[in-house]
Amino acid sequence: LVLSVEGFEDTHDSFRGKGSFKKVIETLDFLLELRKKKLYYGKIYVHMMINDDMSNSLFDFAEYLENKGVDFLIFCFPWYISQENSLAMDDFFKNNFPGEVTSQLSSWHGFKYSMNLSSVPKLISQIQKINEKMWNMRIRFQPDLDYSEIPQFIEDKYTKNCSQKCLGLSSRIDVSPNGDVSACKQFAE
Repeated sequence: LVLSVEGFEDTHDSFRGKGSFKKVIETLDFLLELRKKKLYYGKIYVHMMINDDMSNSLFDFAEYLENKGVDFLIFCFPWYISQENSLAMDDFFKNNFPGEVTSQLSSWHGFKYSMNLSSVPKLISQIQKINEKMWNMRIRFQPDLDYSEIPQFIEDKYTKNCSQKCLGLSSRIDVSPNGDVSACKQFAE
């Protein structure tokens, strides 16, 4: 089971709505209690989108979740896609999948959250600190970027093909609240 938690309370609530941090942590604690009672046997994952507010607190957040008993923490770099690249993707989709074009904007037009580049040095320092510790839970950064690639990715200037490292198509599915199923939550198309 994967729960989305975007950081500590103030940060999470700024993304997900006031009071939502408390609800998701209550749910997390409930699942952990069920597991202790042997009524839930699944793994508990937390997914967090890396953001400016948390760029200097990732280590503390990881410790907080480890102390709770989370099995796996996924730190996801924000998938910012510039307007220029969104339009280029529209053209590619239209030219290569002509029967699939709809009047709706495609999903890549929704990826407009971008981090401030001034957060990158703090972020890299936090990632290094996380990588130096032996954890009692698995931690992964998604996508798997080298430190030098982080600024490029944040600015939507990353030129490597992420699909070379993406295991999403073979290891996961996402079910949206409306029931739609996709192998890639980033690009449902």
